[in-house]
Amino acid sequence: KRRYTKRYSDLELRQLRALQRAYSGPRGPELLVFGDSIMIWSAPEDEDRGHMTQVIRDEVGGGARMHSVVGAGYSARIIIPFLTALRDCPSKPRVVIVPVSSPLASRTWQAHPILGYERVAASLQKVVDERDTKCRKLDRPLDYGGRNGQKAMPADPAWDAYDRMPAPSLIGIKRTVGELRLLVNATPQTRWQKLVRFRHMLDYHQAERLEPDTPGVELVGQMGALLRELRVLSVGYVAPINYELAGKLLGPTVPEHIARNVEVVSKVFRDAVGDTGALVNEAFAAKADDFSDMAHVNAAKRRSLAVEIAVAVKKLMANAEGSSGER
Repeated sequence: KRRYTKRYSDLELRQLRALQRAYSGPRGPELLVFGDSIMIWSAPEDEDRGHMTQVIRDEVGGGARMHSVVGAGYSARIIIPFLTALRDCPSKPRVVIVPVSSPLASRTWQAHPILGYERVAASLQKVVDERDTKCRKLDRPLDYGGRNGQKAMPADPAWDAYDRMPAPSLIGIKRTVGELRLLVNATPQTRWQKLVRFRHMLDYHQAERLEPDTPGVELVGQMGALLRELRVLSVGYVAPINYELAGKLLGPTVPEHIARNVEVVSKVFRDAVGDTGALVNEAFAAKADDFSDMAHVNAAKRRSLAVEIAVAVKKLMANAEGSSGER
């Protein structure tokens, strides 16, 4: 079965099968971690290149076992099918850790043909709902390809539609997502070009003003409601955002805009999970020098975030044990 799954299925389908196996017995791993790239990413210059998941497990201690489902840009949309799969599992985790990201909740990100995971999530949900035991390819848009490693234009119409979308901007530029991506995907050759690219990239990820009814924000609420329905404890985490560089390149009021977006998404999550969950907000915990690139912090800040998540996990578990004792 493993051989067949490995040969013919996609990463997300393999992750689903691994999750189902992990909780197929009477006592699955106590910790279930969903995460985006910050959980596993490290810079070549980092002396400590360990994954955040390892730090979380070690800091929680007590011999806690962990299962992780991590991928680039993983947000509520792709996490929800995995959570629904837990409904039919004989055991469930005690605590589930999930990303609560404002940039990933934006319309621009959610519409991305690949990293928005719209087709993959729908296909994965169908596998879960139909209890499909067959190993099949998930429906996904065509990526950049070409023979011999040469870049080619995506053949999928979804890419053309995405590039025609108007791109929000904090610096007053009217452009489409396609025009913006031409700048973001360019290779800078001077320090000035690098700053210009960072400026447009930050505008790309941070410009949209989020509201509670923004589709990506509503998905965060659905994820939180599902966690509560499963009767598991949950910890949402907000990873550090490069607010200092955003303020420098996009304008002094931009950090306030970022803080508001973070609070909109955080509140939706907190309201959904209620007293069964907690939120670790490290959005403004890192300075510009703490970032190895525009979006990822260095090893010290990754460890700091992991420790804060572990502290929240232990506090939730202690409170739950205290409530059980009182009853």
